[in-house]
Amino acid sequence: MSKYTRVGKGVAFKNKDKTEDDNKPDYSGPKFDIELDGKTHEVSAAIWESTAKTGSKYFSIQLTKVEEENGKW
Repeated sequence: MSKYTRVGKGVAFKNKDKTEDDNKPDYSGPKFDIELDGKTHEVSAAIWESTAKTGSKYFSIQLTKVEEENGKW
């Protein structure tokens, strides 16, 4: 049996600026914290709705580490 440990959680909202022609995510959210190996990391989520060749719908999720650059986000 697998053991699951919650490492963080966040939210994502429908991307109202997305057009049918662009690669922007369908959903995205503000940065949030996750904890891995005793360290806290700030990440943001991007989510795309997709359809497999079989016709099954699924979500593709990308987590990106947020790093400070020159004192700015």
